[in-house]
Amino acid sequence: MNRLKQRLIAIAKPKPAPWKRAMLWFMSLFVATVCIFCTYAQVQDHSTNYVEWVAIGLFGSLSIGGMLAAAVGDDLWVALFISDVD
Repeated sequence: MNRLKQRLIAIAKPKPAPWKRAMLWFMSLFVATVCIFCTYAQVQDHSTNYVEWVAIGLFGSLSIGGMLAAAVGDDLWVALFISDVD
């Protein structure tokens, strides 16, 4: 795991900051909430458009990953999710 972290630091050059953890948590929570509402709308409309379901699944998975990184992740993983925002 240390080699992976060293390689990620060398490639991505993340800049950890204390505000990034809270920002990642709230952004991920917002995206997850939007995905839940979109899922509800899709089920109510009996939609069979698979592109919309793929988009909901993709953004929902990324938001769950962001919430997990913000909650229990190392500062490196948080900085990788929000990379060049300073």
